[in-house]
Amino acid sequence: MLALLDETDQRRIGILETLMQQTQWITIGELAQRVGASERTVHSDLVFIKNEWGEKLQLDVSLKNGVQLGCRSAAVLHDIQIDIFKSAVAPRFLRDLFFFSDQTIEFYTQKLFVSKSTLVRLIPKVNACLSAVNVSIERCGLTYRLSAQDEQEFRKLFSVAYVELNREIMHQRPAQIELNIPGATAPVCFPRLRGIVQVMLQQSPNHSTIDLVFRDATALTQMVAFYIVSLLRETQGFHIESARPLGAEISSQDLQYLMELFPGISGENLKPIHELLMKPFFTPGETGDAAQLDRETTAFYERVFAELHVSCPPETRMKLKQAMEILYHYVFVCPAYATEFIRHINGFVSAVQDCHPRLYSSFQDSLLAFSGAMGVDLHHILSELIVHSCFIFPALGMATPTKRIAIVSDSGIEHAEFIASFIRSIFNGACYETVQVTSIPYMDAMDPAFESHFAKEDIFITTDPNLMHQITSRPVLLFHDFPTDENFGQLYDAIYRK
Repeated sequence: MLALLDETDQRRIGILETLMQQTQWITIGELAQRVGASERTVHSDLVFIKNEWGEKLQLDVSLKNGVQLGCRSAAVLHDIQIDIFKSAVAPRFLRDLFFFSDQTIEFYTQKLFVSKSTLVRLIPKVNACLSAVNVSIERCGLTYRLSAQDEQEFRKLFSVAYVELNREIMHQRPAQIELNIPGATAPVCFPRLRGIVQVMLQQSPNHSTIDLVFRDATALTQMVAFYIVSLLRETQGFHIESARPLGAEISSQDLQYLMELFPGISGENLKPIHELLMKPFFTPGETGDAAQLDRETTAFYERVFAELHVSCPPETRMKLKQAMEILYHYVFVCPAYATEFIRHINGFVSAVQDCHPRLYSSFQDSLLAFSGAMGVDLHHILSELIVHSCFIFPALGMATPTKRIAIVSDSGIEHAEFIASFIRSIFNGACYETVQVTSIPYMDAMDPAFESHFAKEDIFITTDPNLMHQITSRPVLLFHDFPTDENFGQLYDAIYRK
């Protein structure tokens, strides 16, 4: 979706993403090189960014030092990306095409305050971006509409965009939300729609899976968004046939409410909406054999646990498996390209890639094997899978193949033991042993052959700068007598990033 933005907007987002990764000053020259633009252009972009979001970002531009952000929050970057996206012409054109289908180009130019020639030039670019998801802008005589080879996939795509561009449905109390939706006869009560979806899902016999969905505000909200998008498409005449009967999952009062909100809607229009949302929670169907899914989900986490040397309690394993199975089934409800849009969780996953690359790669490799076994390409759920797994089992955030550390103190073996104990208390947990720490007598370290005697050690720590030259083949860290935050930061990097 970001490909819809023009070159200026994409460059500004690139500047912000680069600055977010910097912990120190970066010169405008280096920044310009990173984003592939001239210094003059980047300086102009920085002036714009500072005027628009400078206070939020705590942006500091110095002729001497360069540029630095005081706030590098992923949430702030996400909000700014949404601001940029909402203000761009192409996304606004798509929004109006979706809500106001089959209108003339003059109708859209008036709503967007752009010229006819601008829209005519824009349509091929938008179609090029949408071709990857088999969606296109089509001209029907004098009017335009969004067309899709697969109507269900179209609805999935726009339900993701709807949530991203209406974040209040994620972050406000549901009781406070009424949605003004073009095509509806009155503001739509979000809690009422949420309740309709909840009642529908409660018809599933798979209660444990449904409970997990109800606890995941993102999944349930996405389903409500799909419901809204589908109702609109049905009112616009894009009907999907479904042989599934409409049962007790919707009351006559709720059906009447929807029919009053969206004239022309009937129970027949609700059949394909309910079928898609309910299918993953009733029968495996096209999503694969349930027994195979259970086996491959178990194998997925066994590979991850073995890679990270972590032991997982049985009850936590069960929750992880349920979360994985929900994400697997949800692939057939949510689009494969959802995580390619502007996602806040990307900030979490980017941090994992940077701070704990072994964790990221273990999930990536294991998911590739899982996809091959199930015969479905699931690379797009990687971010969601990492996030949910870490939230369910936080020990994953610290687990990694055990590193062996040797400590030498010029204050004696007791001091070395103190530092060793300190390190163990920070880096080891009940479910993982990140470090094995050995205290070495100071005199042993003075031996010229010292390094050859400790071939299995991964990291050496000393409090004496004179001993740092004794080790040449592995990381050597100089600690204070009482370890500082900086010392532990250096050790974290040596354990997880190297």
